[in-house]
Amino acid sequence: MVRRFISNLKFSLAPTSFFLLIVLLLNSCSMHWTKALQLGTVQDLPFNENIQAKNKVGLLFVPVTVEGKEYLFLFDSGAPLSISQEMQNEFRFKSISSSKIVDTDNQTFKVDYIQLPELKLGNVAFQNQTAFVADFKANPILNCLEIDGIIGSNLMRLANWEIDIDLEKIRLSNSLDSSLLTGYTKIPFRTDRQYNIKLDIGIDTLTLRNITLDFGSNGSLSVPEHSFDLLQKGGAISTMAVEEGWSRAGLSGNRVLQTERIALLDSVLVGSEWLTDVKLSSGSSSLLGLKALANYSIVLDWTHRTLYLKKKVQKPADHRSLGFTLGVLNDTSFYIQTVHKYSKAEEAGLRPNLKVLSLNNLVFNKNATYCDYVALMSSMPDQMRIEFLNEEGNRMEATFMKDSLFFMPLSPSDKESPVPE
Repeated sequence: MVRRFISNLKFSLAPTSFFLLIVLLLNSCSMHWTKALQLGTVQDLPFNENIQAKNKVGLLFVPVTVEGKEYLFLFDSGAPLSISQEMQNEFRFKSISSSKIVDTDNQTFKVDYIQLPELKLGNVAFQNQTAFVADFKANPILNCLEIDGIIGSNLMRLANWEIDIDLEKIRLSNSLDSSLLTGYTKIPFRTDRQYNIKLDIGIDTLTLRNITLDFGSNGSLSVPEHSFDLLQKGGAISTMAVEEGWSRAGLSGNRVLQTERIALLDSVLVGSEWLTDVKLSSGSSSLLGLKALANYSIVLDWTHRTLYLKKKVQKPADHRSLGFTLGVLNDTSFYIQTVHKYSKAEEAGLRPNLKVLSLNNLVFNKNATYCDYVALMSSMPDQMRIEFLNEEGNRMEATFMKDSLFFMPLSPSDKESPVPE
C-alpha cells in the first residue's frame, strides 16, 4: 500500500524557481512514517528564545547545535526535519525507517530516517526527533547554500513561532502572550499527517483548498497546472507570461523540461486577510511562499492551530526579471537553463541549452563557479552582461537590464465557463 506525504522546497534566484521537492513515501518493513514523525519531545521547562536567522536568497536559515557542533538549517514549514548525509556519516544516528521517495521531477531514490537524540535552537532542546537523511549536494543550488539540514514541520509543531523576515529574527516559545497579538488577523489552519500547514485561498470567485504554507519557498503562490487552468477559465487570469527551459527542482538534481505559466494577481484572500500584488506560478504543488508574506509579521500558534498576520509598511513587490537563468552540469558546463518568452533575452538570441561563457565579471571555467553565480544573483543585480555561444556556435555578447515580464492577453477561447469546484 502506498502512502504519501508532501514536502515543498522552492528556491528562486531572481524571480525564477529553482528547487521544489515533492516526496512520495512508500511503506517499508520498519516503522511507518506517520508513526515516526510523531516521535520527539521538547524540554519541559517554559522557554522563550530569540534566534538570529540569516536571509539567503529570500529564505531564512537558523543556527542549530547537534552533538556540540553548530550547523546551519533551513527554516521550512513545508518539509520534515532533515540532516545532511555528511552529518549522518559523522555521527551515525540510529536508523528507524527507510523508504523510496519520488521528487517533483519524478526521480525515485531511497532515503533513510534516523532518530536525532538532541537538537538545540539557542537553549531550547528538542529530543528524539525523526529526520530524513538528504544529499543536499546533489542539487546545485542547495550545494551552494551550504545547507546542513532542515528545521521541519514535525519539529515546529512542538513550539510557537514569531517570524520577522526583515529583521531576520525568529522567536520560539511554549506559550504566546495574547496581548502581543493585537492588530493581527487570526487565520485557523489545518495540518496533514506530516504536520504541513494547510490553508484555503480565495482568488476572484474561486477557492483553492489545502494550500501549504511553505517557508521553504521564496516564491509567492504556486498551484498545479489544473488549478491554473481553472483560474484561467474562470476569468481570474487575464494575462499570462511564460518561462521555458529546464527544471532542476528535485532533490535528485536531475534535469527535466518545464514550461511555467505566470500571472500577477491584484489580491488573494487568506482567511480574512487580503494579500496584494501576488505572483502566481503554475507548478506541481499548491504552496504559499515567503515572498507573499514579505510585508507581514508572522506568528504560528501551534497550540491553537492558528496563523496570525499583521501588515507592516507596504513595500512594492519587484516582479522584474533579467529574462533568463543559468544552469550547470558536472560543475563545468554552464548553460542557459530557462528563458522568458518575448523577453529582451529571447530577442537577443538566448535559448535553453546554449553555452554560457561569462556573466558580468564572472568567467566560467576560469575564475568563476556556479556558486559565484548564486552569490551574484543573491545580490539582485539590475543589469547583466552575458557572453554565450549562439545556435551556430558563434560567440555573442549582450547586456540586459531587469525588466517587467511580458504578459500576453488571453484570447476569448481561453476564457470558458469555470469548471465547478
